[in-house]
Amino acid sequence: MNSEVSYISSPAAAKAIGVGLTTLLRWAHAGQVTPAYRTPGGQFRWDLDDLRAQLSIDRPGSATTPERQPVVAAIVTSELGVLIGRRNDGKPPWTFIAGEIEPGESPADAAVREVKEEAGLLVRAGQIIGRRVHPSTGRQMIYMGAQPTHGTKIFVGDEAELAEVRWAGLAEAEKLLPGMFEPVRAHLARALRPGRGGRHRRLQARAQPELGGNCPPVAPASLIQSWMSAGSAPAAIAAATAAARSASRSASRAAAAA
Repeated sequence: MNSEVSYISSPAAAKAIGVGLTTLLRWAHAGQVTPAYRTPGGQFRWDLDDLRAQLSIDRPGSATTPERQPVVAAIVTSELGVLIGRRNDGKPPWTFIAGEIEPGESPADAAVREVKEEAGLLVRAGQIIGRRVHPSTGRQMIYMGAQPTHGTKIFVGDEAELAEVRWAGLAEAEKLLPGMFEPVRAHLARALRPGRGGRHRRLQARAQPELGGNCPPVAPASLIQSWMSAGSAPAAIAAATAAARSASRSASRAAAAA
């Protein structure tokens, strides 16, 4: 142990790098960062310069070094699951669709752009799910919810980066993306819970009945013309329409019982 180095406690180290104490301790226990030493009482002590180096965070005072832009990860959900991609370099093997926010660009605009470029999908950005310093890369991450606006067809738009894009259920996503950020996992558990998509479709069906075989029959045009000539069209048409609907419901019930 170098006596010339000033070692700091875990709370001080977490504050210095801008993360929560729980996060820093979780990284340490998972072997993602290594403390300088551990006290006889089991407390971690940190060399701040070494910790920053492990996380690839610039040291204070490097005013001439350009700061790296935050990365936005689009958490796109639909009735088919959550959108994920398989990376060509395998680092990591699977990922959410993500990319750097360009200067002057909002996280929402960046999420929409990245999904269109990498998966050929048009989406509408929702709320920010959470933020963190990524435990492996040290990059500032912003996780943005999103949903498709024009269908769910996808394809690899950036073949240099991605080998595959696909929709995955929650269980599969957790398997392919181990160590998923907890706020993202909780968001997916809500967005992908069974029955949610079906209920939405039933509500749409009630609000916008389909045209076709399910529509009640109407009176023939010739009969309507004769009623209009007799001057009794409104009442007669209403009565005929009601009768036709009743007959249609009776026929439907009979077919269902057959």
